Amino acid sequence: MTDSTAPLLLDLTAFDEDDDSWTDLGQLTLGADGLLAVTAITAPQASARIEEFVKLTNDKPGLHMDAEPAPGSPQFAVASRFVARGEPDFLAALQDYADKYYGWTLEPRV
Repeated sequence: MTDSTAPLLLDLTAFDEDDDSWTDLGQLTLGADGLLAVTAITAPQASARIEEFVKLTNDKPGLHMDAEPAPGSPQFAVASRFVARGEPDFLAALQDYADKYYGWTLEPRV
């Protein structure tokens, strides 16, 4: 996650391939405990999917993210590693999960 224990506000967006534009879906808050909360939904049509994403993600003890295969692994081997809530890489794993399974980007608000 981050070094701070303060909640982190994340902008949630989706890329629309039909018109090559980004759609603002809303904002989520990543708490110090690693749990997500819906802060705002700006795309009502995505409301149910956003709520589902938050619930399913919060129900998991952590997430998997891509990792380098172990030395000596066969060519083109695929590997992942588990990242628990509170670990430094949890935000990166969350961003990867949102992109891979929902086609969304989660970026910390500056």
